[in-house]
Amino acid sequence: MKLVFVRDKGQMCNNIVQFAHAYAWAREHGVRAVSLRFAYKYRYFRICSTAWHNPLVYLVVKFLVWAGVLHDLDYNSLTTDFTPGEEKLLGRRKPTVISGWLVRHYDLVEKYEDELRQLFALTDRRQRQVDRTFAGMVGEGRRTIGLHIRRGDYRTFMGGRYFLDDEQYIDAVRRTMALHADARWTVIVCTNDASLDIGRYRKALEGADVHLSRGNAWTDLGLLAKCDYVLGVPSSYSLVATLYGHTRLHWLAKEDTAAFTEESFYGFTTAMRTMDGWFGGDTPRPRRLLFLVSRLLDGGIDTVLLRYLDMFAYDANYEVTLAIGCNMGELEVFRDRIPETVKVIYLVDNKTLCQFRIDRFLRRVGTLRKLFGEMVFTTIERRIKARRIRQLEREADVVIDFDVCHTAFLGDSDRPTFGWIHFSVESLMEQNSRRTHRILRRLGAYTHIVAICHAMEDELRRYVPELCDRVRCVYNPIDTNVLLEMADEPLETDYPYILAVERLEESQKDISTLLRAYAMLDIPQALVIVGKGADEQRLRTLADELKISEKTHFVGFQSNPYKWMRHADLLVHSAKFEGFGCVLAEALLLHVPVVASDCQIGPREVLDNGRAGSLVPVGDAAAMAAAIRDELRGGKAGERAHHVAAQGEKFSSTTIKPQLETLFNR
Repeated sequence: MKLVFVRDKGQMCNNIVQFAHAYAWAREHGVRAVSLRFAYKYRYFRICSTAWHNPLVYLVVKFLVWAGVLHDLDYNSLTTDFTPGEEKLLGRRKPTVISGWLVRHYDLVEKYEDELRQLFALTDRRQRQVDRTFAGMVGEGRRTIGLHIRRGDYRTFMGGRYFLDDEQYIDAVRRTMALHADARWTVIVCTNDASLDIGRYRKALEGADVHLSRGNAWTDLGLLAKCDYVLGVPSSYSLVATLYGHTRLHWLAKEDTAAFTEESFYGFTTAMRTMDGWFGGDTPRPRRLLFLVSRLLDGGIDTVLLRYLDMFAYDANYEVTLAIGCNMGELEVFRDRIPETVKVIYLVDNKTLCQFRIDRFLRRVGTLRKLFGEMVFTTIERRIKARRIRQLEREADVVIDFDVCHTAFLGDSDRPTFGWIHFSVESLMEQNSRRTHRILRRLGAYTHIVAICHAMEDELRRYVPELCDRVRCVYNPIDTNVLLEMADEPLETDYPYILAVERLEESQKDISTLLRAYAMLDIPQALVIVGKGADEQRLRTLADELKISEKTHFVGFQSNPYKWMRHADLLVHSAKFEGFGCVLAEALLLHVPVVASDCQIGPREVLDNGRAGSLVPVGDAAAMAAAIRDELRGGKAGERAHHVAAQGEKFSSTTIKPQLETLFNR
């Protein structure tokens, strides 16, 4: 006997709807379907006591999937046809696992609806409890309305189209009661809104008995199923209530103002087709973006990532998931800046494994522990990441490896995968040629390779010519409105200053040259350095040696560096090599004069070959001092104004987002 194991994420009623289609298809073709979710979870239903539905089966199948033994059929697009994957499934002898929410066979579900109703009936004990609760709410001879109020994630889902206020729900109840104006009514309210004011409903629905159910998921489901009518926004929860029998459902939306009729209330399969039509037909399903990043700290890549998340998180056309390689705890200074609509997942969240990574980052790991960790912990981490990324890939439409650290874990899927390159290949080659060659060899894993400036794009085309057609340039985006808002926050300083905003790590940055340049100047402005890093103490010592420590202020990490930038007389960016230099683009948008090292990649392109700011040779303190002096005198401000405005517009998120959408929707 062939078995089909059905798995999916999501909540209880999503699993019921998904399994209903898979079961009906399997039943029609003589195949046995088993739900992995109801093998170990949601033990409220009769299906949980049928053959194969037990935790042991779940554990064994999970292991076989993890080991790659079982074939996996993934439904990632809405279809009601007999798919090639299903045709292949019938020809296989081995058990198969199907995944994905979008398996659909409406006619077969209708054919086997009675069997599904029996499988997902509540157990006898739980049904008796529901019956007692219902009887305590509803007197004899009363008609009943089950009102399912969905809040929470529906505030942003599909642009808030189905996030209704209390007046809209109350109006829907009134229109339902008008179907039988002479009847006595009981309204049972089930909701995930813990702050719902039920008194408002009782006052507005005078003449009806209004009860707020405080039961759990299966109790509320049972109560809705016993009502004559169910009202709710499109949701699998209220949908499943109609599976049980006589109750019928009316879907609600903000624009729904027409009078209700008996025909506007649907049974199970009609309601399901209607909901899918809205979510998968007339209203396209949001495009699911999966961002992968190895860790979320306080660097430039992390800052840029937050901009991408902000750009798509509040757009109803997208659903965004951020998968972070390891939970770095308190080191994640940007964690609270991740938009609330973004689903955040840690690929590795084991306390022991994460603590090792934290200690490595803070350089407090001894040689023996480091050797053991790299041999044992790293091996375990890689297995965990490979498994989690494969799972997340199945649920995404677009996969974005934001720091090109996950090529070894990306599977052979038909989803577009993007590798984001934030560094100069030639500069990194000088630093670590072995690692750079390894990265370049793996770029073939991506369907698209994004460079963050044209000079970097040209480098990639030279180093990996066989991938030329995959390389695109997309500048790092800057949300001008957010930038200006943050820049306008008050800053309590009473002295003029020039500013550097950089990570204090001399392997890439070059604060030492800036300190030497500043020591050559006799200017009233102090030097403020925003940032932290491993070389901070060495730089402080250098400032002491140069006798400029009294006028040099190391202010550490600042969650809002833009208010410092707004009030600076000049921004100086000193580096040995760069990927892009976001801080330069931000300074242009804030109309702050700029002096920057003329690195191989980044500053020259951002500053329009020196027309929007001063460029000086890398490591040349005298040239930097001269450029700082010239910029502070303001002699070039007038001739640069046009170039500054034009360059700033190139990096605005309103310019960048359409470019990204074109790529993501290919």
